[in-house]
Amino acid sequence: LAGDRRPVAAVVTRVADIEENHWCPRLGLKGKVDASVEVALHKKPARVPLELKTGRHTFSHDHKAQFFSSSSVVLSVSSPQWDVRCIVAPSPQVVLYSLMMAERQDWDPQEGLLLYLRDGVDMRWVASPHRDRGALVQRRNELAQCLQPGAHLPPPIDSERHCPKCPHAVVCSAFRGEPVQGEERPAFVAQSVSHLSPSHRAYLLSWCRMLDEEGYHAGERDLQEHFWLDDACSRESRGLCLSDLSLVHCEAPPGDDARPPVRHVLERKRGTPGAPARPLPPVGLAAGDRVVLSEQGSLTCVALATGTLAALTESHVELLLDRDTRRSPGWEGKTFRVDRSPSVASAAISYTFLGRLVGVDPRAARLRALLVDRAAPSFRTTLPREVATLCRPALRGLNDTQRRVVLRFLMCDDYLLLRGMPGTGKTTTLAALVHALVLLKKRVLVTSYTHSGVDSILLKLRSRGVPFLRLGPTNRMHPLVRDQSAETLTAALRTTRELEEFYGAQVGARPSSRRLIAPPLPGRAAVDNQQQRADKSAEADGFCIHVYLPLTFERCTGKTNAFRPPLLMCVDVM
Repeated sequence: LAGDRRPVAAVVTRVADIEENHWCPRLGLKGKVDASVEVALHKKPARVPLELKTGRHTFSHDHKAQFFSSSSVVLSVSSPQWDVRCIVAPSPQVVLYSLMMAERQDWDPQEGLLLYLRDGVDMRWVASPHRDRGALVQRRNELAQCLQPGAHLPPPIDSERHCPKCPHAVVCSAFRGEPVQGEERPAFVAQSVSHLSPSHRAYLLSWCRMLDEEGYHAGERDLQEHFWLDDACSRESRGLCLSDLSLVHCEAPPGDDARPPVRHVLERKRGTPGAPARPLPPVGLAAGDRVVLSEQGSLTCVALATGTLAALTESHVELLLDRDTRRSPGWEGKTFRVDRSPSVASAAISYTFLGRLVGVDPRAARLRALLVDRAAPSFRTTLPREVATLCRPALRGLNDTQRRVVLRFLMCDDYLLLRGMPGTGKTTTLAALVHALVLLKKRVLVTSYTHSGVDSILLKLRSRGVPFLRLGPTNRMHPLVRDQSAETLTAALRTTRELEEFYGAQVGARPSSRRLIAPPLPGRAAVDNQQQRADKSAEADGFCIHVYLPLTFERCTGKTNAFRPPLLMCVDVM
């Protein structure tokens, strides 16, 4: 293999693991290695990280020198409130992975492999000298220090070459605010936000603060920050952990192309042979929770695997994990713990939609006019006669008010708010509306803040004979709609083309909970109860919100405080 200075006599003998989790509390780093491979190096076995890249080649020392010098923040800090993600240069990324792998095994690899696939297979041997590791850890500490409560972020890069091409240039420039007296800024900063009014920027900052505060008060920080610091039994008493577990059964999916999840069954360890095991606690963790599996009492084997809790009884716990933990050396004698791992996907989606809301495209401009500038929604004055004829089956059984709502929505160009007290027929009206859109051959996306909100509409659609595809985890679905879930209907599919054909054939309702799907964009979206922010329906051309909340489109203005959520100092290597 080609090395930094001279060829290296190394042969890859086996792929030991794929997408291996590495959380290193001692270093404050976490990441997922593309592949851990065993190599014969100078006739001696070694286990090193292999990083796969599909972009352009950047093997050069200049790239590595640029990485260490100044221009790129190469690490990221993740927490329930913040998700700071930056680019990592390939060679230093391999160095970090080799450093992290040394925490979990007896032998320090000090090297790694970097494989580029874009212009043909090209693999290089990347050394991991002490000076490079030290520089990377120092950069990690600088970033973590800047994100401490009350601290300030490092000054912007202000690169005329790179910043204008950055996908986050608009959001970054919006957060910088107005220049202070005597401050000089590059021209691209003002150009990036020239399409935004002061009220648009205030809306972005206000809702980002609200999301920060929401995440902080949701208790996610406590669940995550004390994950490896708290005693397992102490966390178990608070319903956040299951301790003293041993692996009794592990079942991978059948076939040569076995994919996650891998079923794991664990039970309490017995104090003495033949003695009954302590029963697992009846409260706290529940089926469907996101969990991580770790070796109990170890800071080097944290988060060996992640997944969901499938079942919990007094005697055992069943997990569906992203990897087979039997690949870990010495797993037979280990004591495991299962900790709840709160998902930050919902907050990440909300931040993403806020960023897209201030974009320069026409769709974002129209949404800003509706949500921020309070422009009135537009409606067509008439409907074609054939629309009323096609939709007649969907209107059967509705009263006059419900029929008017359905027809009014069909005339809507932007959004329609449906208000009503509980029990007045709002869900029935939404089901009829979706039915009408399906009859018109429209793609429909049904969303709700809860899974039960989606299923209440789907059960009515099922009684009407309307085809639909239920998206989301099956263990959170109503039993009567699980046979129409994407997981069930795609279980026998094996190729990407089969998946494309399957999803391309769906022309009915396409529901999801908490998230939106694109492409293709649905023509209409029906948003069920408790969906307080219409910003989340940014994917649809028009949408109907089933809600009775006075603050649906109210901006949170006048909220000025010095709130700054504390951060989890765990750096995520991307």
